[in-house]
Amino acid sequence: MARVVETPGHTLDHISYVFDGEKAVFAADTLFSIGCGRVFEGTYPMMWDSLLKLRSLPDDFRLYCGHEYTASNVKFALTIEADNPHLQARAAEVTKLRAENKPTIPVLLGDEKKANVFLRADEPAVAAKLHMKGADPALVFGELRERKNKS
Repeated sequence: MARVVETPGHTLDHISYVFDGEKAVFAADTLFSIGCGRVFEGTYPMMWDSLLKLRSLPDDFRLYCGHEYTASNVKFALTIEADNPHLQARAAEVTKLRAENKPTIPVLLGDEKKANVFLRADEPAVAAKLHMKGADPALVFGELRERKNKS
């Protein structure tokens, strides 16, 4: 059985499905592996709050998303956190999987929490990389999303 979690930001009425028994979340266009959806109808603070809802799920949940964007998301994320060993490991894994024409999804949410820069907007090191030390995480998230939009 699924439960519905409101995850506005991409659109105002966006939802995600959480399958507690199966330890899975279908986040559609809110959360991608090493990325997140564009903010079309919502606001950056709204999307950040939605990402926090998904981030609060257990580490052993599998993330399923609406698109296979992982390789391009990795390319962007490395411009922000090239020194993140979890991101480096995921980048190598994604390169290998895509070379074998295999999907990069599902992925464990616990791994995403360590490697996905969009889930780490409240980490001081991420804010520092953006020259936003001490800034509100929703503002840091907004800057990350703006940079991704332009990449």
